[in-house]
Amino acid sequence: MKKTIQLSLLASSLVSSLFAQNPYTLGTIEVEAAQGVTLNKKDVTDNVTIITKEAIKESRVTNLEQALNRLGGISTTNNGGLGQPSSLFIRGMASQRVLILIDGLRYNDPSTPGAIADISQVMLNNIERIEIIKGAQSGIWGADASGGVINIITSGAAQGVHAKLDLEYGSFNSSKTALSASYGDKDFEILLGASFLNTDGFSAVEPKKAEENYGKRYDDLDLEEDAYKNTSLNLALALNLSKEDRLELAYKSINAQADFDSFAGIYGDSSLPNSDFKSKFFNINFKHSDAINDIKVSYNYSNFDRVLELASWSG
Repeated sequence: MKKTIQLSLLASSLVSSLFAQNPYTLGTIEVEAAQGVTLNKKDVTDNVTIITKEAIKESRVTNLEQALNRLGGISTTNNGGLGQPSSLFIRGMASQRVLILIDGLRYNDPSTPGAIADISQVMLNNIERIEIIKGAQSGIWGADASGGVINIITSGAAQGVHAKLDLEYGSFNSSKTALSASYGDKDFEILLGASFLNTDGFSAVEPKKAEENYGKRYDDLDLEEDAYKNTSLNLALALNLSKEDRLELAYKSINAQADFDSFAGIYGDSSLPNSDFKSKFFNINFKHSDAINDIKVSYNYSNFDRVLELASWSG
């Protein structure tokens, strides 16, 4: 018994020493709840995962689909390369049960069946963090959030003058240019960001087992490459009218064009099917905060424009 007590005291002393020597402490992590309310992560009872801008930069992911596919409990499927139709699943719940927000604005496209959000079109330039809430949230955001909520928070302007330029080049003649410039002081803030992505892509179809050229690559068969282009812009303005009053304005747009194949098998390869996707988001907020009141008045506007061109056959 005596040896057991001595061993326990030694282990306790070692643990205490390790904690005393650790100079690092975790900072406060905040999440955006419904209606733009900010909460401390420890006060949120739901399963919340946060992807920071530092993690996005280190992982070198390009779009939202790639970032989410690295997380447990979330899976995505894609019908080809960049910009091709994608599906999202959170804990097995399909895309139409997952709500996507950009700074609190709904990104789910009402023109698609089930109001599915096309996550392959969301580039990750000027992203502050991505918040993922797994599980049913229909009581707060509605029935289309029964599988979960993904809230994308964009960056604001930091104090002083800042500018950044990123250039990337990769396979399939893919290139990406992302730039941003911002200025901020105690009275005024402005940020302008843009990204331009172009890729020749590759053909997603391949010969079936019953077809003659089964096992050959698309480039060996001279199949058409499925090109993709994406231009994304964002603008953020903020004006501190007084110590208690703040006016914020934000504008975001996504303009993308993608080629895709008609159906599986080598005969599904086609140069005609393509889609043109345009979306715009605008919001203006007035905030007043004093010792007694905390008031927020908002106006939000979103627009989706999708043109789909398909091949036709006549008998």
